[in-house]
Amino acid sequence: MDAGGIAGDQLKQFVERYERLQEEIDTLNNDKSELIKELKGRGFEPKIFKLVIARRRKGKDQCDEEDDLLDLYERAISGTGKDDTPRAHAREDPLRKAVRDFVNTVPDETTVSLVTPDGKGFAVVNTGGKRTVRQLGQEEAAAP
Repeated sequence: MDAGGIAGDQLKQFVERYERLQEEIDTLNNDKSELIKELKGRGFEPKIFKLVIARRRKGKDQCDEEDDLLDLYERAISGTGKDDTPRAHAREDPLRKAVRDFVNTVPDETTVSLVTPDGKGFAVVNTGGKRTVRQLGQEEAAAP
């Protein structure tokens, strides 16, 4: 490795370029911080604002999938199998309602698997009146 020749010059250029980029990043981060302060000063909640930005970056399909899993986990934790959250009811479509209603009718000591039209599979297990719902892997959902 050359200590002062061409390799040293190249390394110095990389370091200087990196330092310029870091200065730009610091400036942008400061601008973002100022925007959040302004946002908060106008009565908006920064945490929710950042969540909206993150969800917009992900896109509708990924957000819908995450919402479905969140609903599923919340039902599993509650042990009721019911999806009574205001968030769920606000965006509930007919298929979701039919699945939710079905889950609530699974008899004791029964396991039922179902696959939605978009290929997502779920297993509903009712043991002693406690319903649990879990999402199936693609192999399980595809099995007859």
